[in-house]
Amino acid sequence: MTFLKVLRLRHIAFLWLSQVLSAMGDYFYQIAVMWIAVKSVGSEAGIVAAAEAGSMLIFGLLGGVYADRWNRRTVMISVDIVRAGAVATLPLLAHFGVLQFWHLVVVATIIGGLESLFDPALQASLPALAADTQTLQATNGLMDTTRRLARALGPSMAGVLAALMPLPQFFTLDAISFGISATAVFSLGRSFAWKSLQNQQQAGVMGVLKEIGGAMRLVRAHPPLAWALTTNGFINMLWSIGFIVGVPLFADRVLVSNVGAYGAS
Repeated sequence: MTFLKVLRLRHIAFLWLSQVLSAMGDYFYQIAVMWIAVKSVGSEAGIVAAAEAGSMLIFGLLGGVYADRWNRRTVMISVDIVRAGAVATLPLLAHFGVLQFWHLVVVATIIGGLESLFDPALQASLPALAADTQTLQATNGLMDTTRRLARALGPSMAGVLAALMPLPQFFTLDAISFGISATAVFSLGRSFAWKSLQNQQQAGVMGVLKEIGGAMRLVRAHPPLAWALTTNGFINMLWSIGFIVGVPLFADRVLVSNVGAYGAS
């Protein structure tokens, strides 16, 4: 089944469009948070990127576990609402002239941790939203294009928007995109299977730790998989921090340019 046929399914099309807009909002957020951080503390702006990456790593161990334990629709809606509220505090603080570097670090930590809860819940929901295997495969491919579209469209849009609005309003756009995502998930209703039918999970903290331990043992039992995950994670972390921090520093210190040039890059 092609992407176009999948998009004829209204619930999948609406969900996918909301995730594209959310990914665009994340792109604008990243531009704003790193540019403001670089202008505030220079190369120490890497603390913001490290806080988000560290939070994603820590909460990533829990995301998959709770995707099978909680109502995924409730998780995604709740996460989007909290993320919208957290990001929305930044333009408010900027409006009153009290935005500080540590505010960026706190919000980045919240965003990173909550993303690690949202993404597994979304991925685990797709089989229930797709009617058959072909639809599921096409839907997986469609969802995989969201961030690629954001990276493709984001630079040109960011350059234009930077000339039309104050930079802190990029945070407002991200908060709105989270609201759109929450609305899309809410509109899907309760008719789909939003919770795992498996009931053998051990309850409580010990049950969560047991599942995490089981997953780690499974990875260790397959050395190629363990090496691939470790290597890929390490390379992605170095690349992300270097690129996310290096590009705005280059635009600011070497090109002596404005955020429009950074956004367009």
